[in-house]
Amino acid sequence: MEEPILTEQKPAYVGLPLRITFAGSDHELRLLQKEVDRRAYSLRIRLDDELHTLVNPGDGWRFETGAGNAAFAQAIWHAVSLRYRL
Repeated sequence: MEEPILTEQKPAYVGLPLRITFAGSDHELRLLQKEVDRRAYSLRIRLDDELHTLVNPGDGWRFETGAGNAAFAQAIWHAVSLRYRL
């Protein structure tokens, strides 16, 4: 089990909601990890109250489980990178 992120340790952006519209439907996501940068190869998120991990094996972002749309995963990363200027 991973250590919980304590309030005094987390950066300001962790846990803030981010809204994204993809294919005509609205979604809400929250970052669940402390460190996010341009060279990240994984990203833990809560998407519409479900936990997901996005991974980037070098050729674009995908859902770790393989379930889900790769274009949606790429759109999520794009929204996160624009919001936090990565």
